Amino acid sequence: MARDGMHRRRSISRQASLGIDRLSHAIEYLSDSLLEKGGTVNADDGQLEAVRLLTALTRQTYAECPELPTARERILSLLGIQAA
Repeated sequence: MARDGMHRRRSISRQASLGIDRLSHAIEYLSDSLLEKGGTVNADDGQLEAVRLLTALTRQTYAECPELPTARERILSLLGIQAA
């Protein structure tokens, strides 16, 4: 498991959960709209840029949620041992 926090579980508040849910619906709507247009997608397309922006906001919202301690960390804490 990565120690940089990228794969750790997080405590997601109700507010963050609702925000992530709404952002995800907006991303899905824009993605479906892009697919329905057919043809090629231009990198300068405003909808594509909106998807990128919303995806970044979703990641940021999730990353701002506090990390939960691992089972190992909880056990060590109960035993009064500081994790290395």
